[in-house]
Amino acid sequence: MQPSDSDEDVDTPDAVGSSHIPPTIYVIKFHPGTAREAVEWFIERIEAKNKYGGAELLVRCEPQKQGQGVTAHVSATKIKLLEIAEATEIQKRSASGLVQEFSVRDLDQFLYSGQTLDTVLTPAEREYCVRHELDAIRAKQEEGHVPGYPGIKLFPGQSLVDVYLAEELILQMFPLHDRQVLDSLATQWYRAIFQTAPFRIFLPDITLSSLIFSKDKQERPENNVRPPAPFTEEIRSYFGESVAMYFSFLGFYTMALVVPAGLGLAQMVLSVDTLTEYALFAAFNLVWVTILLE
Repeated sequence: MQPSDSDEDVDTPDAVGSSHIPPTIYVIKFHPGTAREAVEWFIERIEAKNKYGGAELLVRCEPQKQGQGVTAHVSATKIKLLEIAEATEIQKRSASGLVQEFSVRDLDQFLYSGQTLDTVLTPAEREYCVRHELDAIRAKQEEGHVPGYPGIKLFPGQSLVDVYLAEELILQMFPLHDRQVLDSLATQWYRAIFQTAPFRIFLPDITLSSLIFSKDKQERPENNVRPPAPFTEEIRSYFGESVAMYFSFLGFYTMALVVPAGLGLAQMVLSVDTLTEYALFAAFNLVWVTILLE
């Protein structure tokens, strides 16, 4: 591990060299046959400071059992996660209701409604930050091969994570899940099955604010933004935007299929097998698909 710049890095409670270890975010499982020097070198690069080509993350290893490889738990300090979030231009909702790039300098704008340093970044965003830093560990000019493996050549700027995975020096890399959060999501999952309204676009939101500002939309407050569904927001917070969008559309599409499915079932039961009947059902499907896509 590279030396610290000053003693402050060791004494600060949330610094890289402090005794306080944040919860595990990522787990790395090395192959049982991976050379010890290769494992130690990789872990040193994870813990090293950015100016030395490291990720500046925290690592702790499980007690190694006979016949098993090294299992490393990777985490990061709160300040480090915030710095990575700013560097990667993560989009966050501010106190004004607008979605903008996260900034450590304007941290107060993102600490609203009970938000703290522990909750300002969602679990999915913390996982993204840690994985981004791991993938950013690159081989240096003077590093020609992986320690202990002269045959595994390294090129300047090559990702060490990709090399270790390709050569099977690392068996698995995965984020560590929170069992309590997963159980809570599973419970809400079943409750939210029939809470999706696929044709909500036909039911306008008539609220006091919409009536007051209906004549002059420019005077409408900027923070009057319709919040997302609570269940969808929890999925986004834990799994990320792409997974939340997938399940949100899946629920919407499933509920939207109730109408044509019901009509098709009625047609099958009451069918008189006429050309007009099929033409009407085809016309209905055309209108239904158009409304769904709009």
